[in-house]
Amino acid sequence: MTILHESMWQTPRELSGVKSRKRAVFEIPLGSVDATSNAGIHRVSGLKVTLESRICALGPGGRLAVELLLGRPLKGKVHRHEGLQVAHLGSHLAGNEANIGEHLAAVNAVLETRPQVVVLDSEGTTSWTRAFEMLLEAREGIHSFRGAVILVVEEESDAVKDLCTQRWRQGGSWLWQEAMKQGVQDLMVLEDVLEDITDEVETML
Repeated sequence: MTILHESMWQTPRELSGVKSRKRAVFEIPLGSVDATSNAGIHRVSGLKVTLESRICALGPGGRLAVELLLGRPLKGKVHRHEGLQVAHLGSHLAGNEANIGEHLAAVNAVLETRPQVVVLDSEGTTSWTRAFEMLLEAREGIHSFRGAVILVVEEESDAVKDLCTQRWRQGGSWLWQEAMKQGVQDLMVLEDVLEDITDEVETML
């Protein structure tokens, strides 16, 4: 069994010109995708990743956001640092027949390449699900990692809420980023704003 230790989360490779961990290394201010194949999502607004990011990618909307981060094209403006390395950690690394130890060893091998952004995907086999849970339980490694971490989940567990400060989620035909601690009133205001600017967006895209 691979022993989990915060040292497995190695310091990311430097990105040219990025002197602050608060600077965006990936950003979609505004864009659009084909709603027929994306759970009804048509508009994408305000997605942003910095080296400080701890993001919960929630449900189908969160998965679409991760696809965009991994390079899926969309109509609109996308900023992505040319040297950005995104590691997608999931059951696909070791395969469906792998045990927990083999999954964790595969994760460790990818982290040794020192990516700046790590996507940790919960979807997979029973053994991968347990490996995913173990990675979250060893939270000090994620907390201390000097790059961005994105957790892809169908629901927010206490561990996810503890680790993440931002959320990618779907609201109707929109996909956006929001603070995890946002209140109900804040969400109502945000949805009203999105409705108000829909006509303006149509003319921009």
